[in-house]
Formats: sequence, structure tokens, C-alpha cells
Amino acid sequence: MTIVEPDSLKEVYVMSGVAELPFNFPVAQSKDLLVYLYDTVLGDESVLIEDTDYTFDQTDPSFPTTGSITILDTAVYENTELQVTITRDTELVQEYDMEFEQDMNPVQLEFEQDRQCMMAQDMVEADRNSVRFPPSEKVENSDNILPTKAVRANSLLGFDENGDFSVSEDLLDEAVDKAVEQGTAEAEGYANSASASASASEASAQDSLDYALQAQTAQAGAELAETNVNNVINNASINEINFFLGSRVDSTATLTYGGRV
Repeated sequence: MTIVEPDSLKEVYVMSGVAELPFNFPVAQSKDLLVYLYDTVLGDESVLIEDTDYTFDQTDPSFPTTGSITILDTAVYENTELQVTITRDTELVQEYDMEFEQDMNPVQLEFEQDRQCMMAQDMVEADRNSVRFPPSEKVENSDNILPTKAVRANSLLGFDENGDFSVSEDLLDEAVDKAVEQGTAEAEGYANSASASASASEASAQDSLDYALQAQTAQAGAELAETNVNNVINNASINEINFFLGSRVDSTATLTYGGRV
């Protein structure tokens, strides 16, 4: 068959209760397929195993074709927090042995050519997913080789003022110093915020206490006023005063006072 450049060598599915997941790029055999399970909450990623975690189904096993996988665990494909990624990594082997004066099998020859093309596509895909230097920059071979493990131990990989990457203990020390400085500043900020909050709470508590004292004073005044009113009422009852208005024969008005103390 012909192998065209695929739109993508990766299928990503968020689990939603569907167990069968198709892939739209050709594979030569099931072991060329890589299936990853990703937990979107915890950030954990693991590799799923064929016939243990999923089964593989191909449109036509006689030559590279598309197909699908079926997730076996219900707890996986019904968990919406999980994500399954299907990709291809064609095995880098050539198993077809052609001997002198042997009748060539065109089907097998085309199968191997297909695999060679898919190997190249897989390598390009891996290259695109790698950290690379821009095409416009000329990078000498010695510029992009890391130092040995012993040399780069306890160091940090970074970029200098020229944009060239380097492995240096100084970069690590600077990063640590900046982290400590930032952490100290943040801690001081949190402490100041806590102090201000405590002061505000204290002022609020004092205001509440003042309001309570004022309320008590007002209540006492009200009680005193009530007492005074009652006293006036009682005194008025005790010191009752009566006035009588009368008249004489000569039409002279008379005012008679009568009462008790």
C-alpha cells in the first residue's frame, strides 16, 4: 500500500464511557503501537500493556493499516479524569531476508518499504517533540553536547548572555539565592498582612467593646428615667389636689381648695 504523510501520529481521548478508541494512522503490527494513560488531576502517566490493559484490532493485518484499541478496565474508560493517548513507534528492524536468485515476494517487499517510510515518519515526529535549536542558528557539534555526569552534577542547565546554553554551578547558586530572596520577601509580606489583619481585628474588638459599654450606659439611663417617671406618678397620686369652683348669691365667683397631703 502507499504510505502518505499522516495528519497526526497521535490520538488523544478523554475517557467518557467509551471503551473502543480508533487510531487513524497505519501501523504494521500491534507492538508498534504505544498507549499512554494520563491522570489529569494527579499528573501521573503510565504505559498501558496490550492484552492486559487493552486489546488491539487492525483493519487488515496483512499490511500496515489503521485500527482501534479497546480498554478492558471499566474503571478506566468511565473515569472522566483520565486521558488515553495512542501513538506509533515503529520497530527499527528489517526482518525480510532476500536471497540470491530467490523469487521476490512483492507483497512482502512493499510491506518492508511501508515500514521504512513509517520509521522515517516516527523519527520526524520525535524530532518535532524535542527541544531544538532554530534553523537560522548555526550550532557546532561541541555546542550542544552536555558535559559528563560527573561534571554536570549539582549544576543547572541554563543560558548565558549570548543565548548559549551551559551547565554551571554558578547558575544553580544564583537560582537558589533568588529563590531564597523571593521566599523571604513573600514571608515578610505574609507576616505584614497577618499583623495588619490582627491590628484591624483588635480595633474592631475595641469598637465592639465601646458599643457594648455605650449600650449598657443607655440601658442604665433608661432604667433611671423609668424610675423617675414612676416616682412622679406616685407623688402625683399621693399629693392629690382638688379645686372646686362655686358661686355666691351676689354672683361673685368663689374658688374653694380642697385636697390632701
